[in-house]
Amino acid sequence: LNANNDPLPPPAGTGEYVEFTLPNVPAGSYNLKFRYKSHPNNRGRMTLAVDGIQLGGTLNQRSSPATFLEVDFGVVKFATTGNHIVRLTSAGRDATATQYTINADVFTLVPDNTAPVIAALPNLTREATSAEGAVVTYSGSATDNHDGVVPVSFTPPSGSTFPLGTNLVVSLAEDSAGNIGVNSFNVTVVDTTPPTLNLPAAITAEATSAAGAPVSFTVSATDLVATDVGVSVTHEPGSVFPLGTTTVTATAQDDFDNVATGEFTITVVDSTAPAITRLAASPNVLTTPNHQMIPVTIAVTATDAVDSTPTARILSVTSNEPDN
Repeated sequence: LNANNDPLPPPAGTGEYVEFTLPNVPAGSYNLKFRYKSHPNNRGRMTLAVDGIQLGGTLNQRSSPATFLEVDFGVVKFATTGNHIVRLTSAGRDATATQYTINADVFTLVPDNTAPVIAALPNLTREATSAEGAVVTYSGSATDNHDGVVPVSFTPPSGSTFPLGTNLVVSLAEDSAGNIGVNSFNVTVVDTTPPTLNLPAAITAEATSAAGAPVSFTVSATDLVATDVGVSVTHEPGSVFPLGTTTVTATAQDDFDNVATGEFTITVVDSTAPAITRLAASPNVLTTPNHQMIPVTIAVTATDAVDSTPTARILSVTSNEPDN
C-alpha cells in the first residue's frame, strides 16, 4: 500500500487501507501474527483490524536494515466458522521515513491450544458432623492465556456431603477455545470427636444392711457418627455399695477409637436410728413405800439395719413416789 506515494506529511497519505480475506477459519481463539518486510526509509506506520475491530497498537514498519519481521498483534476470537476480513490502514510515517508505504507478507493464525491453569487447592480435612460425614465447601480460580479469568467447576460440587474417609475432588476450567484444564485435591472426613457421656449427678443412698445398699443408676452415651455407643462402668447398676463414698468411672468408645471418660459418686449413709423392740424392768412394780433403794434390772432389745449389736444405756430414771 503506497498511499498514492503522497510525499506530504500526515494527514495526507493516511487512512488508505487494503483488505485481505482469511477464508473458512474455524471458530476458536487465535493469536494473529503478521509478517512484513521492513525498510530503513520507505516504510510508514500502520494499524491492523479484524472484522472492523483494531488489534494491538500502531506498527512502524521502518527499521534498519531491511528484513522480514513478525509481530504478534494479539488475540482474536471467532464465534463461528467462516471468512474474516483483515484490514491494514496507513497511519502516517515518522520524520525519518521518506514514504508511507506499508508491506504485508504473511498472516498467521496460531490456534489457542493452551488449557486454563487452575490454581492448586490444598487437601482439606474436615470433622464429621453425622454418620453421613460432613458438608464441605470450597472455591477455586483459573486463568487462561487468552480469556483471562475463567470459572472453575468441581465434581463433587462445593457444598456436597462427603462420607468418612478420603474423597477425590476434580476441578475443571474451560476456555473459549474448548481447552480444558484439570486439577484435583482430596477431601478427608475424620471422626476425632469422642462420645458424649450422660451420667447421673452424685447419688446418696441409705444403707439397708451392714454391707451398705444396692444402688441403681442409668448411664448412656451419644456420638456424632456412631448410632450405638456402649458404656462400661467400674460398678454395675444395682450393685451393693458400702458405707461411705464410692467413685464410679464410666467409659465410652466409638468405632474410631475415640474415648470419653467420666465419673460420679455414690455415697451410702446410715442415718436411720436403731429400733427398740422390747423395754422391760424387773421388778416392774414397787409396793409398800419404805424409802429403801431396790435394785431394778432394765432389759432392752433393739435392732438396727447396719449394726447387728446395737448398744443401749439408761438416760434417766423417774419415780411417781414422793421423796418423803
